[in-house]
Amino acid sequence: MGREVMAPAHAPVAGAPSLYARATLLAEFEVIGQHETYGKVFSPAVRAVAGRRGLEEHRLLAQMGRPAMLSSPIAWIGNGLTHYIRLWSRAFVTPATLDEFQSYVDGTQRNELFERISPFLQGILHGTRPGFVVRYALGIALAILPIAAVIAVWQRIRQPCPDSRLVVAAVGGWAVHSHLVFIGLFGVMAGRYADSMAPMIAVSGTLLILWAFDRLAIKILTPKLRNPSPSEGNNSQI
Repeated sequence: MGREVMAPAHAPVAGAPSLYARATLLAEFEVIGQHETYGKVFSPAVRAVAGRRGLEEHRLLAQMGRPAMLSSPIAWIGNGLTHYIRLWSRAFVTPATLDEFQSYVDGTQRNELFERISPFLQGILHGTRPGFVVRYALGIALAILPIAAVIAVWQRIRQPCPDSRLVVAAVGGWAVHSHLVFIGLFGVMAGRYADSMAPMIAVSGTLLILWAFDRLAIKILTPKLRNPSPSEGNNSQI
């Protein structure tokens, strides 16, 4: 039922010039698919069938959706990972990538379905320079936070009480990543879902940086404390 409505979206998504463009178009078309196909056509039909069978609507949807997911798990996982990886391309997108995306949109033949999504309605938003800086900073923090988990586990094996800052950074990092993977697999990766995790990313990244600075300071200062220079030793005797 919905495949016919959304069929025109396949070509522009498949031919997108970059991962960012492909994932953005995919998310936009999925949102439209939910509203246009599910909300207006599919949902009333499901309610009617559920009423005739004496089932609740969500149970009938589960019965229909589970076999569809299991019949093509690679496609489902690939679709979810596209949404997840979009966050990285969104964080590190460049003005050149956005210009390329805009040229692609301008060169795509229009139809009624395309005119319902923002890239075709409003164009590709370029944002501001401070916005680029914030996205880059959060993207770098998000990328290195899984390292905190590996180090925290290693410290826990070697020490009974690992640094709490590292543990909090690791837990925060995995909470963010698991949230984004879950949304990518079972929902549509709208930008607001990632933006809502920005405070946790910032706090976890800051704790990891503070821990790293302390470790670096210890490595630099410890040899000096163990082996003071002759001048420092004379001063201490005086």
